[in-house]
Amino acid sequence: MYYFLYPSKDTYVYELNDNSEKNFGSDEVLSLKKDIDGYTNGNLNGVSRILLHFDLTNDTLLDNSKKYYLVLNETESTELPLSDTIYAYPLSSSWDMGVGKKFSEPYITDGVSWLYPNVSGSNWGTPGGVFKEDKEASYSFEYETEDVRMDVSTIVADWIDGTYNNYGFLIKRSD
Repeated sequence: MYYFLYPSKDTYVYELNDNSEKNFGSDEVLSLKKDIDGYTNGNLNGVSRILLHFDLTNDTLLDNSKKYYLVLNETESTELPLSDTIYAYPLSSSWDMGVGKKFSEPYITDGVSWLYPNVSGSNWGTPGGVFKEDKEASYSFEYETEDVRMDVSTIVADWIDGTYNNYGFLIKRSD
């Protein structure tokens, strides 16, 4: 039997200079980017990360002996490397989704951003989000674009049994 949970909040944060404080919580598409300045010197020019939170507090079907998969649907992929890996980590602190969009004018800073988890003024401590580096799930692909079906069972089991607080996932591409 399959059981589907949908995020209670989602967004992406972007590092590039004029986007570091923007909020993208109301965008329809969550962008996972790694921009390279390939025309001049091949330097990393900006990255994004996806944040997803699933409310597990009242779900009686959860059991840490079951398998759990994070499904991300691919759309509009361009200029992908021949191979890449996508990682999911449990976030270490809470965050506010916000209502910004990529093309909001003026841009909206009411929720999470690359620099801040919320509008309270305190920063992440580490730009792009603070996460448990010792616990990860991953999905690798080569020579193709495809939907992602990542096994996140060990992370969800830690949320269910209380090893970690459930602040959601941070999704990022390989460095």
